[in-house]
Amino acid sequence: MSELLELSIIVVNWNVCELLESCLLSIRQYAGLPPEKYEVHVIDNNSSDNSVDMVREKFPEFLLTANSDNKGFGRANNQAFPQCRGKYILLLNPDAEVREKAITQMLKLMDSMPDAGILGARLLNSDGSFQRASGGALPTLNNIAWHWLNLFRLLPKSWAPQPTFLIEDRQGTFDIGWVSGAALMIRPAAVGNNIFDPQFFMYGEDLELCDRVQNSGWRVLYTSKASVMHHLRQSVSKQSSAEILASVVKGNRAYFRNRHGQLRTWIYDLLLTCGYSARWCCFAVLSIVGNDPSYAEQGSMNRHHAGVAFKSFLRCGRQ
Repeated sequence: MSELLELSIIVVNWNVCELLESCLLSIRQYAGLPPEKYEVHVIDNNSSDNSVDMVREKFPEFLLTANSDNKGFGRANNQAFPQCRGKYILLLNPDAEVREKAITQMLKLMDSMPDAGILGARLLNSDGSFQRASGGALPTLNNIAWHWLNLFRLLPKSWAPQPTFLIEDRQGTFDIGWVSGAALMIRPAAVGNNIFDPQFFMYGEDLELCDRVQNSGWRVLYTSKASVMHHLRQSVSKQSSAEILASVVKGNRAYFRNRHGQLRTWIYDLLLTCGYSARWCCFAVLSIVGNDPSYAEQGSMNRHHAGVAFKSFLRCGRQ
C-alpha cells in the first residue's frame, strides 16, 4: 500500500502554458513541505500549446497526465482523485499562484478542525487587491437580484441578503456557503467517490460540491490566513471556443436549476440577462470615452454572456 502523504495538489490545464508555469513554480517555491511529503498531479486536457512539453521539461518531479480530449475541469479533477495519496487534496487553478505559507496555513487549519470538509483560500487579483469571488452565500433569487441589479446602490443595507460574493475582505476563518474552486482544499472523506458532479464541464461545480458537502454534515470554511493570487479571467480570456465561454453562464445556471427548479431558474435567467446587458452597455460607453482597451473586451464578454442568458430564458419559458 502506498504511503500516505501530507498533501496532494491537482492542477487541471487547458492551453494556458505560461500561466501554468507560474502556478507550478509557486507550488515548488511555497509548498512549505519536504518534497517527499506532497505530490502534484497536472492533468492536461489536450492542450494545443506547449503545456505538456513544458511540464515534462521543467517539472519532471510532478505527475503529468496528458489527455487525448478536453474532459472539462470537473471530470479532469475526478480523473486524478483516485491517484491521490494525500491526507488532504488542494485543487488549484492553472491561473493561480500560491503565496508564502498559504499551503501550510491551510493544512494547520484542516488538522485543527476535524469536521471541516472544505477550506477555501483568500484570493487576490493580479494587482494584489481582494477578489470578491473568493466565496459567498449559495445563490438564491434574492442575492442574485441584489448583485446583478445593483440593488445595493438603491436600497438600505439592512435589506441586503447574504451576498453571493464576499463584499469585504473579512479576516479570520469562518463558515460560508461556497468557496472558489480556484484554490480549494478538501478532506477526501467528505466528498465521496468523486470530487465534482460529472455533469458540470466547467463552472458551477464548486457550488454543487460545497452544497453537497454541507448536506452531508461537513463544514465548508473560508480563511483569510492563506492567500492565493488568482489571475481572474486571464485563463478564460485565452479561450476562443464559444461553448467554453458559454459555460461561465451555463455552469452556474445548471447548479441553480438543480437546486431551485424551473420557475425560479426562469427568473434567474431574466435577472442575469438584465445584469449582463447593463454591464455591456456601461463598458461600451467606457470603451468610447476611455483609453483602456480592456473596456471593449469586458463589453464583448458581457454581451456574449447576456446572449447566453437570454437564450436560456427563452428556452426555459417555453418548457
